[in-house]
Amino acid sequence: MKIKYILWIFVVIGMIGWQSCSDDSETLTPSDMEEWKPVLASGNNVYDEKIEDFYNRTGVYVLYQFEPREVYFDGSNAWKENLVDTIITSQTYTPNGDDIYVEGDYVYIQGTKYPIGTTDGEDFTTLKREVILTDDGDIYVRAYTVTLTKNSINVNEAKNEYVGKQFEWVEEMFLNFYPDTILRVALPLKIILGRNLWYTNSMYMYGLKEYSYYYSFHNLIFSHGDESLDDLLASGKNKIKNDVHSWFITERIESMYSLDEFNLVSDYSWAGGASSARPSTGQCYGLGFVIRPTTTILTTILKTDLANYLTLIMGNSYEKLTAEPANGNYNANDFTGILHPKKDINGLIRKKYDILMNEFKRLGIDLQAIGELYN
Repeated sequence: MKIKYILWIFVVIGMIGWQSCSDDSETLTPSDMEEWKPVLASGNNVYDEKIEDFYNRTGVYVLYQFEPREVYFDGSNAWKENLVDTIITSQTYTPNGDDIYVEGDYVYIQGTKYPIGTTDGEDFTTLKREVILTDDGDIYVRAYTVTLTKNSINVNEAKNEYVGKQFEWVEEMFLNFYPDTILRVALPLKIILGRNLWYTNSMYMYGLKEYSYYYSFHNLIFSHGDESLDDLLASGKNKIKNDVHSWFITERIESMYSLDEFNLVSDYSWAGGASSARPSTGQCYGLGFVIRPTTTILTTILKTDLANYLTLIMGNSYEKLTAEPANGNYNANDFTGILHPKKDINGLIRKKYDILMNEFKRLGIDLQAIGELYN
């Protein structure tokens, strides 16, 4: 009886709790806040139709008009925009005198010449000066440091007259080489068509570099949406092409292909040993290495070996790879004749080349076709 009594107490408590949870005042209701999502520009240009068709085939947005939040938010509650911060370190108000005087557009302070206005200090990465001449002829000198937001970017929208040309270029050198099925699952949510793309990996100006493309969170951002696209030489386009494809293959579709057969060709038994165990420069071609390994760490060797072969194939025409090299031409930075018996003395480079080509053709990707472009 005692046990039944205790059980009834639990039942009553449970019913009371259930009723309190079912109180209408606590009923959850859907939010009326509209969910944010990218919006394609609704223009009547030919490139607008191409962009809409690309979205319908792949589910990827191509934006040439965008808001800051569509570019700079990186998904970790951080803002990735490159911002300049100035911190005043000293400020002096100096009357004219024998060692401080104005001459034309310059102020001379104890023998040092400064243009009136803002000027670089000795090291623009850390210091700038602002020299102001007052109405009374006195001089204001303000020194301040200049810092940037580390690991951040800046990009402007592509110029309207270059949007179509820029998208054609992105298609030509990148998108057209992959089936839509791969692009749908491997591309980020958005492709940004922009210009003046800058990235800094430092707080100071020396870390600020202009990029041709950049991947950030859900965005693949391209620059050169302006006159700079006209100025890109074939060599420059070739380098951008190689970099974009290498990133996409090694970072975005790595799980789609197998390197098991490729990694069985060369002998890696020396890996894990001392640095002196690495093959010599003269041994590398015979062992199937197109560039001498820089480490004995196996995971790094395998990753670098793939990267070297991708560069070899995607950065050169087949005609160049099979050309007969000059006697003694064993420059690892020149892949001319790398598939010719004079360099490929044991046929292992050709074997690894064929394995890689066949593996990617299985996915509908022709690596050598990428190599023919701009070469």
